Amino acid sequence: MNSDIEVIPVTQEEIIRILGALRIEDLEDLLDEIKFLRRISSSGGDYSPHRKKILETVYVQRLQL
Repeated sequence: MNSDIEVIPVTQEEIIRILGALRIEDLEDLLDEIKFLRRISSSGGDYSPHRKKILETVYVQRLQL
């Protein structure tokens, strides 16, 4: 398997944003945001539940832009 390939689970809204990315920089930023959200949502994260909720809320608001 190629080490450059990474599988990231995405939602329907994220798929729409990925398909709508006009530049590679936009796509890279979006994928970084998705990976960050998955990391803070995992049970092994170093974030308090309150901080996780704030970060998830900000992420959802950015999806709606």
